[in-house]
Amino acid sequence: MRLRHLRVSAKALCVAIVATLAVTGCEWGTFHGNRGHTGDFPSNTTVRTLQKSWSARLDGAVYASPLVHQGLVYVATEGGSVYAFTTAGALRWRTHLADPVRLSDLAAHGASCGNIDPLGITGTPVYDPTTNRLFAVAETLLQGGGGTIQHHLVALNATTGAVLGRRLVPPPRGNEAAHQQRGALAITAGRVLVPYGGLSGDCGSYVGSIVGTRIDLTGAQVSYAIPTTREGAFWNTPGPLVLPDGSVLEASGNGASTGGTYDGSDSVVHLSADLHTLLDRFAPTSWADDNAKDQDLGSMGPVVTSNGYVVQSGKRGITYVLRLSHLGGFGGQVSSASGCTGFGGAAVSGTTVYLPCTSGVQRADISTSGAISIRWHASGVPGSPVVYGNSVLATSQSQERLYVMDPATGQARSSIAVGPLTRFATPALDTGRAYVGTMLGIFAVNLKP
Repeated sequence: MRLRHLRVSAKALCVAIVATLAVTGCEWGTFHGNRGHTGDFPSNTTVRTLQKSWSARLDGAVYASPLVHQGLVYVATEGGSVYAFTTAGALRWRTHLADPVRLSDLAAHGASCGNIDPLGITGTPVYDPTTNRLFAVAETLLQGGGGTIQHHLVALNATTGAVLGRRLVPPPRGNEAAHQQRGALAITAGRVLVPYGGLSGDCGSYVGSIVGTRIDLTGAQVSYAIPTTREGAFWNTPGPLVLPDGSVLEASGNGASTGGTYDGSDSVVHLSADLHTLLDRFAPTSWADDNAKDQDLGSMGPVVTSNGYVVQSGKRGITYVLRLSHLGGFGGQVSSASGCTGFGGAAVSGTTVYLPCTSGVQRADISTSGAISIRWHASGVPGSPVVYGNSVLATSQSQERLYVMDPATGQARSSIAVGPLTRFATPALDTGRAYVGTMLGIFAVNLKP
């Protein structure tokens, strides 16, 4: 089957591949399925019922999103391990990358805060189809001489779980112990991108940064760091968004400056693929007050609509619409709407964005002029949503449930108990199934009409 010259939508192309090649589904090899983090999985099924398929208790909590590739489901844990299951729930392999770090270890190294204990693998791994490698970052304590906190980028054979190489990926500035690798990894221009933020509580000396390492784990590393004296975290769970030309969008949190000279924090940044050049930036006019009050713009990752707009929500409770071609500098948004304190990752289907608001998922439609219209609000379901055909799925941490909702109205069609969840839990999707990481391991759900 020749697909090179077909001019069809990504969804139609994926459906054609599934039907013709009889594969299990479209790949979900990164956070929300693709480099644009759309979280939009093609399906002709309208999901009305959720049914348990299988579950597995693992060696630590799962903060990262599961991934799916060629019939295998990959799960990374705070125990420092990566697991591969078949989509039917059989364990294919487990590889332990490193022993995790306890909060007491961090305190002994100048970082006396945090809310994940222990810290092993927190950021969502990424799959590279050109090398069949799975990349993950494990945090560990190097023993001896008092030890040091280190972050290891590890390359695994995705089929067998064999470790193919590892390399230290220290943040370029500050105390490594005060940095948390929470955001998902990404791949662009032959490099794996590793974002860094701080620990919950913002203790210690850290500066938000992204480190790039060649996929063969050799050569000089590249990096971009927020030009602030402290903070400015890249901590949102989706991590760097890669645009079609290979350049990168990311959103940062509050920085040290609370007035006077702007320090580059609390912003959406557009970076070159090699991280060497800041191509564009947006910051709200409230940046100084945001910094003073811990009102991070970057608590949610940016997303891009099919009509060329960037949508960004943050802790202040304002959703901004920006032109991708020109982010707007200070206060240069095209439009905005109040009412969504965004945490985690949004989903995008064309010009519709499903926002992960703390009060519950919101649907926002973006017009050709960039105007934003809020269509509905699903109260009590605040998880990072994904789209499965004509259905929206999201989790509720307080209820320990996965919900499926009508995309036109936000009305819940069904829900299922999946166990204790992290705040940022988001489903990974495959044909007929969703996979949710929990505080105990992984829970697989059949998506039924």
